Formats: sequence, structure tokens, C-alpha cells
Amino acid sequence: MLMLMLPCIVLHGQNLVQNPGFECGTDVCDFSDDHNMTMKYFCNWGSATFGCPDMFTTSLGPTCFSGQPSNPNSSLVQPGPQLPHSGKRFAGIFTYSGHYNNEHNDREYLQVILSNPLTVGAYYSVTMYVACASRMGFAANNLGVCFKKESYNGPATFYVLPDYVPDVVEKRIITSTEWVKICGVFRATTAATIAIIGNFSYDPETKSVGRAGLSNDSYYANAYYYIDDVSVEQVPDPHLSPLTVTGNTEICQNQSTTLSVQEHFDQQFWFLASDTATVLSMDNVFKASPKETTTYLVEGRNCNEYAVHNTVTIKVDPLPRISLGRDTTLCQGNHLTLSPGTGYKEYHWQDNSTASRYTVNQPGTYTVAVKNQYDCSSTSSIHVGYAAPPSLHLNKDYFNCSTFGRLSATNPSSTYVWSSGFTDSVYVPNKSGVYWVTVKNQCGEVTDTTKVHTLAEIFIPNVVTPNDDGKNETLMITGIGDMPGSLTILNRWGEVQWNQYPYKNEWPTNKSLPTGSYYFLLTFPGCPEKYKGWIEVIK
Repeated sequence: MLMLMLPCIVLHGQNLVQNPGFECGTDVCDFSDDHNMTMKYFCNWGSATFGCPDMFTTSLGPTCFSGQPSNPNSSLVQPGPQLPHSGKRFAGIFTYSGHYNNEHNDREYLQVILSNPLTVGAYYSVTMYVACASRMGFAANNLGVCFKKESYNGPATFYVLPDYVPDVVEKRIITSTEWVKICGVFRATTAATIAIIGNFSYDPETKSVGRAGLSNDSYYANAYYYIDDVSVEQVPDPHLSPLTVTGNTEICQNQSTTLSVQEHFDQQFWFLASDTATVLSMDNVFKASPKETTTYLVEGRNCNEYAVHNTVTIKVDPLPRISLGRDTTLCQGNHLTLSPGTGYKEYHWQDNSTASRYTVNQPGTYTVAVKNQYDCSSTSSIHVGYAAPPSLHLNKDYFNCSTFGRLSATNPSSTYVWSSGFTDSVYVPNKSGVYWVTVKNQCGEVTDTTKVHTLAEIFIPNVVTPNDDGKNETLMITGIGDMPGSLTILNRWGEVQWNQYPYKNEWPTNKSLPTGSYYFLLTFPGCPEKYKGWIEVIK
């Protein structure tokens, strides 16, 4: 499989803002009008003018101006009781003067020295989280960030910085007292080392709204914003640098691949290159499962106004199309050669053998996995059974008593043809006679015959002459075939004289048997009928 690694000239950089969440600094209970206090409040941060940004922290109690969350009923002139966006500390500045003491254009600014100067011509993403202070009477727009090569060194001022144009500016009026992310992307025109945050527009160019129920003629008649988690990061040039995507770009049919955007963007969008109106995913990681070779378009956005694109083509290789055939049955002594086809890169049978063919000589399930030139694998299985020729044994003579019994020729996987034309494995005759059946399966056929007798065919003579003349020497009972019967001989007083089971037509066995009349009783196992009568012995 191929691993995609599309090069990118400039990777997403680290945050150039030192102490971005204002966590480093000294906690001070009361606010100060000394702009130099800002450097004490926050490590690496200062005030760009004479305006004094404020510090807030959850480490101080609500009796301090800087303590958050503040008591809403406190007499302190705290801007509002919000908590930090992250960590324990955050900053606050005036961005619009409203009508406080009829002053206009009153501003405060925060500035920070960047860890590295900006690269001229490079693109940067600027983000920060802001919240409108809940006690203030106004909300305003134009909060932005301006980048300079050095700190402001003009006349001391509490007002709008003259001739400063922000590189990133928020045109929305942020009225929410919850933290809102604002961001923008700009191209550096100077090797700036300073980032300054504030409103760089005069009041007439600033849009504002009064906040319901709040005073417009007091300290609170201003727009005041909390600021936290400031970031300045270099991002790819959208005109030169495609974003970097990693992942397998060659897969087998029915497989998936995971593609990842290596840079960090606020948003990622994945599309089919043939349909950029339908968003497939907005995650940094995208699981693609194309059925055929497909090209995807991925777009990275920062601040919803900046996009970097790239395309990724996923090649889908075919699977081997193999089959060992349908399950089958062989005759004993035969063998079968299995082959999924030739020309594959690898073969792997169920017993770990690796030949392209496999010889079967015993029953079982056989499986092969093959790998083609694309390293794509498929498997196939077959179950092979073994069968013997049919076996058959019908009694040569078959005796029926009260009802006709069943003649069975059952064999697995066989066909049957009886002499009557019947084709089931079991046949019930309805009269005496000779019956035969032929049983056939894939391994051979066999035929057997039986004669069916009934009680009506039995003949018992009533005279025997054991005088060695070769005629009527014994009691010959006919019509029973091989059916084993039990014969009992009694004298005329009912005393048993002789008994044999099965009877073999050999009474009397005693040549000295006295002449006279005898009685017999003939029975058959399983038959309710009993045959009685008399026999005369004459010498």
C-alpha cells in the first residue's frame, strides 16, 4: 500500500504570543490607573498607551476588584462577574467610551512582544476569546489586533491610537457575556514584533448598541470586553502551499483508508472532487471507503475566511476472483485436485501449505487464501465428503403375519427402483410374491431379491410314515420359507413330547416313536396366529 505524504512549504506554526492566557503575573486586589501596572499584572504584556488594562483572577476573593467571580451586589465598580475562558486569569479593556463624562474615543490597549518577528509575506491566523462585561451599558464592534515593528512612541494618549490600522478586526458587535471566539487571517507586510489589541476606530466609525436596563450616564456607560487565550500562529500560504495529508492512497476492494490533515485548522471539509457541494466529513481524520478509484478534495479553513486545498486520489485495486467450486462428494478411493487458479503471488491452504494446487483424498473442509500482484487477498472454501457404493441385504424369504411388513433398502444419497416401479427407499408389499429392488448412487449400484410369504401359503400334512422308505419320513411344513417357527408335539393326554425352534422339518427325530395320534402347535414370533392340529404316525 502507498502512504500519502503531500509536502507543505509552511506548516502550521506555534503560538507567537507569550503568556497567551495571562496566567503569568502578579495578583493585585485593587485596580490602578497607572499604565505601568499592566506589566506587573501580566508577564510579557504591557499597555500601548496611558490607558490601563485590568487584571482579573479567580485566585482573589469577591471583595477585590480583580477577584472573580465578583458579587453582583457589590459596591465595587467591577465590570462583571464572568469566569475565565481557561485557567484562572484574564484581562479586560475599554473599547468604546459611550457617554461617560461626555468623553469620546476613550480607549485602552493591550500589547505583547512576540516570541519571534513576523515573516514578511507569510500568512498568520489570529484568534482570541472575548466576552462583553455584563454590567456595562454598551456593546461595540471593531475589536481588533494591529501588528507593529515597535511599540507606540507618539504623544501620551488615553484615546484612539492615531494612524493604526488593525490587521484583523471583528466587525460584529459582540453582545454575549459568554466567551466568543473571534479570529482572522492576514498576510504580514512588516517583520512586526509587537501585537496590540483594542479598538483602533474612532467612535463615529464604531457601531454600538445600548444594553437594556443599564445606565448610560455613569461609569458603566462604556463598552468593556474581557480577553483570554490570545493566539498568533503562522499558517500555509493559500496560494502556494497545499495542506499536508497522510494516509494510504492505494487499497483493495472492500477496504477503507484513513486520511489525516496534518496542519491545524479551525475547520476541515472533505468532498468528492466531482461533487464539492456535498460535505463528506468535517473531521481532521476522514475514513474513506471508495468502491473504485476516487479523488477527494480536502479544504482547511481558519476564521471561516481562509482556505487551503489539496486533492487525494485513492486507487482501488481488484481482489482475486477465485472459487474452489461447490461442495462435493467423492467415491471411496478417489481423489480431487483443487486449484484457485494460477499466476497469483501467494497461496496459503488450511494446513499452511503454499502450493498452487491441493490434492484431497479424505473428507473435510478445504480453504485457500491467495494474494495477487497488488497484495490484495481473497479466500475460498469447499467441503468434500466421501461416499461408499450402496449396500443391500433383503431376506431371501420374507414372511408376513397379520399385516405386510416393510421392505427397506435405505442408503444415503441413493435412488431406488422396486420391481413394482416404486421409487422410495421403503416398500410395503400387498401380496405374496417375489420382489426385487435396485439401489444406485454415484459410486455404484446393487440389486437384491426376496420372496414374500403369507399365512395362506402354509401347508401342514397330517400323516408321517417314518419307515425308511424315503417317503413322508418327517413332518414337512411348506410355505413358510425361512421364517423361523416354533413346533411343539404333544401326546393325546396333552403332554409335550418334542419341541424345536426354529423348526427344521425334521420331526420325528426318534425312529422308534410309537405309532398313533399326536397333536401339534405351530407359532411364529410376532404373529398372533397359532396353528393346531393332529398328526398320525404310521409305520
